[in-house]
Amino acid sequence: ASGTRGEGGTGGGGAGSTTSSKCVAGTANTGGGGGAGGYTDHASSGGGSGIVIVRYPVYYIGAGSTQPVFSSVSGGTVTSSGGYTLHTFTSSGTLTVNGNGNVEVLVVGGGGGGGSGLGGGGGAGGVVYNASFNISTNAYTVTVGNGGGSNTSCNPGSSGGNSVFSTITAYGGGGGGGYSGYPVSGGSGGGSAGDGSYTGNGASGTANQGNSGGWGAGPSTYVAGGGGGAGAAGGNGSGTTSGSGGSGVAYAISGTSTYYGGGGGGAGTSGDNSRAAGSGGTGGGGAGNAASGGAGYSGTANTGGGGGGGAGGACNSGGSGGSGIVIVRFP
Repeated sequence: ASGTRGEGGTGGGGAGSTTSSKCVAGTANTGGGGGAGGYTDHASSGGGSGIVIVRYPVYYIGAGSTQPVFSSVSGGTVTSSGGYTLHTFTSSGTLTVNGNGNVEVLVVGGGGGGGSGLGGGGGAGGVVYNASFNISTNAYTVTVGNGGGSNTSCNPGSSGGNSVFSTITAYGGGGGGGYSGYPVSGGSGGGSAGDGSYTGNGASGTANQGNSGGWGAGPSTYVAGGGGGAGAAGGNGSGTTSGSGGSGVAYAISGTSTYYGGGGGGAGTSGDNSRAAGSGGTGGGGAGNAASGGAGYSGTANTGGGGGGGAGGACNSGGSGGSGIVIVRFP
């Protein structure tokens, strides 16, 4: 006998057999039933296998919460630490957010360059931390400030670039003073040179971001000031030693306690009026140089550290400032 077979149901069900064709198995991973075999001709077919799907949001309000606040976030270098997701920007980019909630944010400006010709240390980039900063669906432009360049010709160092995330701006550090120019204000201020007509007080820093640079003294004293740091003012030149860079501040937003925003050390000089150079401040500050012909040491990249001052005796170049960084941490 012949007849019309039954078709499988939508959702993976297999069709039954006829005298001329075999029945069809249920589709895998749908849970569809297998088609029935004929009375005398064909065996029945197996059912399709099942499936389990679990869907969960990427970001939550906090540990143990089941209420998602961000369905997706992209941009920067993405890592995880301690149950948090970090988006780290070491260069400028875009943070694209879908959702709304509070995040932790660290913004560090670029460090200032050290001065030339027994130059002062460059000031650190400003450091701004917010433990609960509200963001919402948006494409946020993220700007990471470059470190200030080194200058020759006995000029002050160049200032670092500002770093920006949303409404937060961390100002670039001020350049250290040179034989031919005063230090520059910034996130933290540059230290004064130790020779020439532009010695004296260091430049000022920005409130709640950094500190002032250190004092330097001119001919016959020959000691330069250290650049200001995010955590402390730059050291003053004293005796036969130039000032060290001011220390930075430590945050564990990355999962490890890390210092940011150390000031650059003031330069020294060799020869008859030998003076020791100042060390760089904790947090990426570059040391000054005292060796004949010695350029200042550069600040560490992505710390906002200031550059060290270039040695005296000639218009030796200061060190470049370290670039800034922006870190956004999601729960």
